[in-house]
Amino acid sequence: MLSNEFGRNQDEVKNSIIRFEKMLENNRNEYFDLVNFEQIIEFYLEENKVAKALEACNLALEAYPNALEVTLHKAQILANYSKFNEALLILDKIELLNPGDHEISFLKGNILIMNGDYQEAIDLLENLSEIYSEKVEIFCQIGSAYQKLGKYDKAVGFYQNAAEIDGENQEIFNELIFCLNITGQLELNLDYFQAIIDKNPYSIVAWYTMGVAHSKLGQWVEAAEAFDYAVVIKPDYADAHFNQGNAYMNNEDYENAQGCYQKAIDTGLATADLYCHLGASFEDNDQFETAIIHYKKAASIDANWDEAYFGIASSLSEMERYIEAI
Repeated sequence: MLSNEFGRNQDEVKNSIIRFEKMLENNRNEYFDLVNFEQIIEFYLEENKVAKALEACNLALEAYPNALEVTLHKAQILANYSKFNEALLILDKIELLNPGDHEISFLKGNILIMNGDYQEAIDLLENLSEIYSEKVEIFCQIGSAYQKLGKYDKAVGFYQNAAEIDGENQEIFNELIFCLNITGQLELNLDYFQAIIDKNPYSIVAWYTMGVAHSKLGQWVEAAEAFDYAVVIKPDYADAHFNQGNAYMNNEDYENAQGCYQKAIDTGLATADLYCHLGASFEDNDQFETAIIHYKKAASIDANWDEAYFGIASSLSEMERYIEAI
């Protein structure tokens, strides 16, 4: 039954899109209820057709001037076009009709950050954080604002608050590590990351984060071990294989690096950059012919990847094939 309802809903959206585009093409007016407009706008946003989404928002607001969700979509789109003042003005207008709506305040905070009004955003969002249900999002936004102000120590606290709620969000931990590294507090906080692992030994994100932390500190053996736990838990974790390879490379363990890079490729990360790393692992191990094979694969994936050509030239030079290298 649920599957049939989902299918009908998809058909309804598709029909609405067809009717909407025919209306625009023929330059005529046609009736759409508010739900139809919201579906059309969300469809265009998901398809990254932002101009069409904005056009749908404008037409929807002509018919339903006080539609909250449509107004929020329009404000976000305008902000993405760097029309911050216009976005804030329409949010101020809709807020008069929806006093105390947390979504409006949250979006205003985000747009203030985008506009560089960091302190104003922090003041708004810190007050909102006491009552807003989406704690992780709001803590991350406050952390981001403090980070942009260069107040990394304050940003750390908010990213830690977010991590306590969502311990499987890698982006939060990436920002946390960045701020700790900037403030010189990363090594002092290794126990913090270890405590997360102790609490959940099978957390892929926790082990990966520990690997990143050790890498930032140049502790390559410890980094490789942490990434190894991550790939034991999740064998197809391409990023962990890649970063483990980098740790081995920095420790001049080229054979293990090669194995990690190959596993990353096998699990779906077959990029020009990765093939260049694999090529470098062979080149640094004096296996120049094999290195050239992988550098050429990188160039075949992206003909403008300059590191691939440099790697080929470097390997040819090491083999004293200077004319080819030039």
